[in-house]
Amino acid sequence: MIRVSPAVRLSMGLVFIVISILLLINFIGLVPDQSLMAIEARKSRAESMAVQCTYAAKDNDMLALRKTMDSLVETNPEVLSMGLRTTHGKYLFQTEDHKAQWSTPPGEDSTYTNWQVPIYRGNQRWGTLEIAFTPQKGYAVLGIRLSPFALLLLSFAALSFPGFIIFMKRSLRYLDPSSVMPNRVKYALDTLTEGVLLLDTRGRIVLANAMFLEKVGCTAQQLMGTRASGLGWIDPDSNEPAVDMPWAQSLSRAEKQAGIPLTLNTRRDGMRTFVVNSAPVLDDRGRSRGAVVTFDDITEMEKQSFQLSRMVELLQMSRDKITKKNKELEILATQDPLTGCLNRRAFFPRAEQQMASVSAQERKGNHACVMTDIDLFKGINDRYGHAVGDKVIQYFAQSIKSVLREDDLICRYGGEEFCILLPNCSMEEAAIIAERVRDKIETHCSQAIPEAPGIHLSASFGISDLTIGAHTIEELFAQADRALYKAKEGGRNRFVCWDRNMERDFAHKAGTGL
Repeated sequence: MIRVSPAVRLSMGLVFIVISILLLINFIGLVPDQSLMAIEARKSRAESMAVQCTYAAKDNDMLALRKTMDSLVETNPEVLSMGLRTTHGKYLFQTEDHKAQWSTPPGEDSTYTNWQVPIYRGNQRWGTLEIAFTPQKGYAVLGIRLSPFALLLLSFAALSFPGFIIFMKRSLRYLDPSSVMPNRVKYALDTLTEGVLLLDTRGRIVLANAMFLEKVGCTAQQLMGTRASGLGWIDPDSNEPAVDMPWAQSLSRAEKQAGIPLTLNTRRDGMRTFVVNSAPVLDDRGRSRGAVVTFDDITEMEKQSFQLSRMVELLQMSRDKITKKNKELEILATQDPLTGCLNRRAFFPRAEQQMASVSAQERKGNHACVMTDIDLFKGINDRYGHAVGDKVIQYFAQSIKSVLREDDLICRYGGEEFCILLPNCSMEEAAIIAERVRDKIETHCSQAIPEAPGIHLSASFGISDLTIGAHTIEELFAQADRALYKAKEGGRNRFVCWDRNMERDFAHKAGTGL
């Protein structure tokens, strides 16, 4: 933005005022009109020539008339040609190139370059003297033709403007607030690390301290008298030109404004961010007579804050990546990669935690365990291959998961064997769940595994809960595993619930070695 100093602005104002006064004087008529004066002079000259031609033509002496007219053209530089025409329109005589120089005005009128003077013999008009004058003199500036008065105005403006500037610069020394302010006050303002502006009631800069001048890269003469709002302030939040300036609020409302961020594109350091504080200067009646505005440069602080925010963001991203990797590692460490079920290493601690969370009042009938595996799975591997065998295991695991609740735990216990812990579930409810899985496996296996057409799957289930006498998670799993063994003995594709009679039979067989 081009800043004009106060001396230049005042000088331009003085030039415009004087030119306006001259135009007004010219409009009133106090300035002689050179065009009218030139017309009057040509009128007198034309009448004088007409008199001389009349005397020459009195005796009808054409030779004398010719000599008179030639002499008048030669002795008058403004006269281009002359001609004498009768009332019938016939030329009695004309000088050289008269027809080329002459342009007949309308009627009996004359123009600045073409004059018609009637010639009389006695009281009777017998002809007209035609005189072609040179065009009106003018002056051209940059190809534009100007009148003498217009040239006078331009010359006055061009010559007086430098003089006005010199005069105003000398005068403004006495009007400069910094020149009348005590040096101790100026030194105090210049020692501040904040930029300071003193503004008048219209928001124009009256005084700027050394720090503000250094920040914006201007001199005091360049800033004095300019509006503080016109320096090009930008709202750092929207990156748009700032509208509601804090000093404007202080001047209009006589209120302090504090902590307003503004950005300015300075000449020396580029974009700088300031925290602006503004306070009104009040008179004895409490009216605002100006404002004191301070500018605290926080550009470096903003940069450091941005860098810190970026570092925090990078650390957060790193932490998120680490958390994600930890979750992936946890999944790899706790889940079976083929089925997504818990492995035995992760299953037992969680199962024990589930058992420990049950209070003494809730132990009875609250936890059930289901052990299950796929019937005759080795034959499936032998017939269809291990790839189909893996798909069978995956389908079996998904079938179990589809009927479980959120808190239920499922573990791939062995190759095709799975263990299910059902918190807050009775043996009867566990049996319903087992039957759903058994029926789904038997009914939909062929559609779920198209790679093995004609395949037939079935599964066996052993069920137990805390009511049979198990005191630990291992005892509960052992009872369910024994019930699974009974289901296999009973023909497979079924579920068996563990009871106390089975527990006695199992103990008897163990004692007899059967």
